[in-house]
Amino acid sequence: MRSAIVQPLPHGRGSDQSHDREGVVSARRAASNGQRPRRSLRCVMAALLAAASAFAASDVRLAEAIKRRDHKAVTSLLAQHADVNAAQPDGATALAWAVYLDDRESADLLLAAGATVKTADEYGETPLTLAAANGNAVLVEKLLKAGADVNAARWDGETALMIAANSGSAEVVKQLIARGADVNTAESRQGQTALMWAAAEGHADVVRILIDHKADIHAASKSGFTALVFAAVKNDAKSLRQLLAVGADANFALPDGTKVLLVAASHKSVLAAGALVDGGADPNVADRGGNT
Repeated sequence: MRSAIVQPLPHGRGSDQSHDREGVVSARRAASNGQRPRRSLRCVMAALLAAASAFAASDVRLAEAIKRRDHKAVTSLLAQHADVNAAQPDGATALAWAVYLDDRESADLLLAAGATVKTADEYGETPLTLAAANGNAVLVEKLLKAGADVNAARWDGETALMIAANSGSAEVVKQLIARGADVNTAESRQGQTALMWAAAEGHADVVRILIDHKADIHAASKSGFTALVFAAVKNDAKSLRQLLAVGADANFALPDGTKVLLVAASHKSVLAAGALVDGGADPNVADRGGNT
């Protein structure tokens, strides 16, 4: 969403941010009750930490192999009983990487080996949210059957359904709703719902599905924008007509009094303006300067 209408951007692996971010591991200091630890104990602890560090490094070989798209190495590591649920410092697992890369072959192998589908990284990104971002209906179905949380959300409340609505995957949206996804959940930053995300991106088919499943067409974001306003900005006449047909107000006004028709006009959304007038919007509405 542009200008005053801010589209929530994915903050995990589907974003422009680094896909290989490393976490920072901090060590806790041990209390010694005012006494210096004996050298032998310090040496033992150092050895244990070194061993643990080496183990952790070897533990993420599966994720590294998947990132290289090295299926031979993945198969070999699984045969060696490598830990399928080992996570990188940022919390990303091998399964998360396989899903992010749309690597169905590796994802199947990992799931068969017992990979956990509910693990979230430091952004709250799960395999399901990653599959939703890619619009991969096959992987979404596999993850749901394996027990993925249908209402899984990123750190800021962006659900898998919102993400799928944003990507425009009608099939994934249907899958998630069929499994019980809440169509009216709003994310925490902007207060936007899946219907708003779909309308903002011009995905009229997804808008239709959400309407049919009782999405609240009157819900407004924290800035006062409804799905109708987002569709007007996008110049999506089809979504507008669908929303108007089920009761959206063609003369809806933002909190500052600006009518949705003026929003469409300010964004040069000619088709949207026509749909609004056809739906009953007052063509003589004036802006705050008295201009019509």
